[in-house]
Amino acid sequence: MLLANGDASAALVLLRRACAHWRELRAPYDVARARELIGVACANLDDEEASRLERDAASAVFTRLGARPDIERLGGRSSAMAGLTSRKIQVLSLVAAGRTNRQIAEHLVMSEHTVRRHLQNIFAKTVSTRPAATAHAFEHRLA
Repeated sequence: MLLANGDASAALVLLRRACAHWRELRAPYDVARARELIGVACANLDDEEASRLERDAASAVFTRLGARPDIERLGGRSSAMAGLTSRKIQVLSLVAAGRTNRQIAEHLVMSEHTVRRHLQNIFAKTVSTRPAATAHAFEHRLA
């Protein structure tokens, strides 16, 4: 209501608190929704960089979860995850969790060859090494 009534500063305080609570509850969808609204509040306060970062983080989670209406509402995929399918984002998330290719293959019910191929595509589109992919995933809150 605060955001809708034009009080972005007060809304921002409550939204950040809500985001922290959702994070504690391990509710990624709700964290992403809160971050999307934090992005709106930041934009209303003329902080475009913070707004973009929050919306990109929300979009990355929506993409990982396959929440298509939410992805579409945000206008597509986050710039950090551009070109990565939901499946590649799942692989990236599991890499960041320290899983081996074999473990990822078993978890996602695919061959190790397919995992390697996904990783090659991830490396070509984002970063070029497994440690860098892990850092990228953490940076964009996929892990």
